[in-house]
Amino acid sequence: MTSQLADALLAARLLAHSRDRLGGMCLRGGGPARDLVLDALRALLPPETPFRRLPGHIDDDRLSGGTDIAASLASGTLVLQRGLLAEVAGGVLVIPMAERLRIDIAGRVAQAMDNGAAFLLILLEDGADGDDRPPPALMERVAF
Repeated sequence: MTSQLADALLAARLLAHSRDRLGGMCLRGGGPARDLVLDALRALLPPETPFRRLPGHIDDDRLSGGTDIAASLASGTLVLQRGLLAEVAGGVLVIPMAERLRIDIAGRVAQAMDNGAAFLLILLEDGADGDDRPPPALMERVAF
């Protein structure tokens, strides 16, 4: 086991213990080592803990909640849907390819964290180029 992997596993243990007080972590690179860290974190948390991935193409209604147009049209009444940020409360929000995340989405996630949303943020950085980094608004909010 490399020292980087050992450090990432230690960070996962600390995050699981502290829950949302440390913000989260950024994992660089892909492969089985990163999957091992995510699996370890999941195993350290209670089984009912929500684990959600934020797709890069997410729209505002899906992120923050809003009107479910299809369901509203089908039922003839206003139907609201919960957003991803509400669904992940008390859990873990994983952002793959965080270096490509739109700045407005990063801002909404950061705002939710600042306003007391209780979730761990896991930024997955897949960029081969060392110059590509996740948005500073999110990097400032993760401890590791």
